[in-house]
Amino acid sequence: MYRSYGGSCSVDGDQGSPCRRQVNASLHHRTPPANMVGDFGGGAMMLAFGMVSALLNVQRGGKGTVIDAAMTDGTALLMSMIYAFHGQGWWQDDRGVNMLDTGAHFYDVYKTADEKFVSIGAIEPQFYVQPLHLCGLSNDPVMQIQNDQSQWDAMRDKLARLIETKTRAEWDEIMIGHDACYAPVLSLAEAPSHPHNTARDTFVTAGNVLQPAPAPRYSTHKTTPPRMPDGQTDTRTILAELGYDTDRIATILNAGGIA
Repeated sequence: MYRSYGGSCSVDGDQGSPCRRQVNASLHHRTPPANMVGDFGGGAMMLAFGMVSALLNVQRGGKGTVIDAAMTDGTALLMSMIYAFHGQGWWQDDRGVNMLDTGAHFYDVYKTADEKFVSIGAIEPQFYVQPLHLCGLSNDPVMQIQNDQSQWDAMRDKLARLIETKTRAEWDEIMIGHDACYAPVLSLAEAPSHPHNTARDTFVTAGNVLQPAPAPRYSTHKTTPPRMPDGQTDTRTILAELGYDTDRIATILNAGGIA
């Protein structure tokens, strides 16, 4: 809902529908990205940024302030670049026809022979030539004029048919290690064990639950992994702060008075 008011939902999906279109069977097109843009990006992150900014202002001698963080405002702000492109005539007010919304063949997700997916985001010319070379398409006349929008569908179909001839692992072997702006689309189960993520400790286990580690990171001190409540420690602490002594807390808990 919040994304819809800000305009960002209008750029999701493919041409003809805000969510999905039926095209070449070898393509798989996405629906809106869960609630990451509205609730988290446009809401919580903007609120956190506003709080830090307000605290810095007070620290420097300014007055405290009430922070008005609306998800509709935040999601609209995240669309600033798209609105700027649209205002300059670089972005059509339609889905699946622009460079960054699956309109371009060089910025899309493709299905592989094993029903998995890979992503390509080779916008710059020096990167665009890499996947062409690695796919054996360097001399293909159809693929040469990267930004000819009239040929994007034809180029996408050619690339999609080619990518679907190999498994994701085979494309990893071909692409990874080159500046091809290529990456496998990892599942929730796969992402934590990927070498890049293990090298950066991107995921941690807290309370026997595997989850993303705190970010960003700081050079002066380490971030603290999340602490999962055990259902007892926090309860005891809160009751003690309310004036309950140890014996009374134990009696309440043993009697099942507090879950």
